[in-house]
Amino acid sequence: MRNEVVERELSELVNILVATVPSLRTIKVAGSYNNGDWDPERSDIDMLVITDDENLAIYKNRTSINDGSCAWISRESPERSAVRQNIKDQMNGDFKDKFNFALFTPRDLKNIYFKDEGRGPIGANYLKGRHLYGDEHVSEVIEAELSQLVNILVRTVPSLKSVRVIGSYNNGNWNPEKSDIDMIILTNDKLYSYRRDRREISDGTSCGWIEKESVQREELATKIKDQMTGKHKDKFSLSIITPKDLRHMFFIDEGRGYIGLNFATGRLLYGKETFLGKVFDYYKQAESFLKRYVEQHGQVSPSQAI
Repeated sequence: MRNEVVERELSELVNILVATVPSLRTIKVAGSYNNGDWDPERSDIDMLVITDDENLAIYKNRTSINDGSCAWISRESPERSAVRQNIKDQMNGDFKDKFNFALFTPRDLKNIYFKDEGRGPIGANYLKGRHLYGDEHVSEVIEAELSQLVNILVRTVPSLKSVRVIGSYNNGNWNPEKSDIDMIILTNDKLYSYRRDRREISDGTSCGWIEKESVQREELATKIKDQMTGKHKDKFSLSIITPKDLRHMFFIDEGRGYIGLNFATGRLLYGKETFLGKVFDYYKQAESFLKRYVEQHGQVSPSQAI
């Protein structure tokens, strides 16, 4: 149940934020107050504030200082500290000290989406938060769909190892009209290897036969797609492969650059980074080999060299 006094202070706070935060995009209230289990004595009121001003990005000009004990702590940039203080100075409600501000940019949101600072994943809290100001931006909608997709993959893909988003969406030059959202899904289950049980079928022309995916991979892909409900579900391109597949396909380019390099530079949504170091090491070794090969034999494609 919403607290009338808090609601009045939220309304006043929105006006303060609109007047104070440069390039303000969105304001949401999240956490226990939004979920209905807020305790006035013990709970904060968590606010998520998004700005397009890169000078207020989370990691912009952050500094490390000695905390006087045995370690160093991170301190916010002067720009972020000034904005926070300006906001606090204008608040005068009974609960002003209960408000906890998370100020970040859309790019920050992508980077900290799955970070949990004790209140659950930031991205999940953002999605569940109540809108107080601004509209849902397309990237915010897609981040919600990515979150849904990860949950689907976790419960659907056997022996799931990692999930990454790659390509134009990850690189920041995604075109909603023309571009796909490319995903690499790594599984340890050899049954779903890219090369297992592939078959050839007639393409219905005189040109011959074409390769067709295995039945189990087709069924898995259909099972995943059937659970997706977002407006961009048909934009997602899912590449399901095993670690062994990745090694064999490292230098294959299907129009989006080398698969291995895309994997190495993709944004991790699920799993651990332990495999990434091996990928980079492999890439560096292979790159060195190719340079030597070209010097000795002339210009060739990577597939010819391997």
